[in-house]
Formats: sequence, C-alpha cells, structure tokens
Amino acid sequence: MGHRFIGPWDLGNNIGHPVLGDFDPELSQAITRIREAAKSAGKWSGIYCPNGDVARKYADEGFQMVRPATENQSSTRTANHHLDLGHQRHDRHSHVHGPISFDS
Repeated sequence: MGHRFIGPWDLGNNIGHPVLGDFDPELSQAITRIREAAKSAGKWSGIYCPNGDVARKYADEGFQMVRPATENQSSTRTANHHLDLGHQRHDRHSHVHGPISFDS
C-alpha cells in the first residue's frame, strides 16, 4: 500500500470513539499517530474532512491529501456520478436509476 487515507468516522467507530459532533481527543490522537507513522515510513497520508475549514487544518498539520467531504458524501457523489453516466449511455428503457441518498 503506497499511501494512507483516513476515514475518521470509520476509525472512530473502530476504536470506540464514534464521531457524534467534534472528534473525541483519543480519535484526534489516533489520527495524528497515523499521519506521523505514514510520514516516518515515507508515505503520504490523507483524510476525509467534514468541511473545507477542517481540510485546511489537516493540510496545515502535514496531510498531503485532504477530502472536504465525509466518506458517506463522497460515496453518494460517486454513485450519483456513475448513475448519471449510465443514464447518458442507455436509452429510456434503462434499468439504471438515480439519484440516490444514504442520508436518513
């Protein structure tokens, strides 16, 4: 694996500190440790961020790749993009449907 990309919501769930607003201090420490480990190994690190301000913060801390969107938002956008492509490639009898949303 060449680079490390952190999904803080998944990471928070996996370490017992789910994101329910601001990141828990233990989650923030885990994110820092992952970034530092990647740097020590000569690898780039990236992270999903809830917005552009947080993306700027993480870029300033040394992340080389920041994504100002949650994993869920990115998955939804990607799925909708591919559904749009499907609509463009198929006629009106297509079985491709969209857009989709993972939000409740």
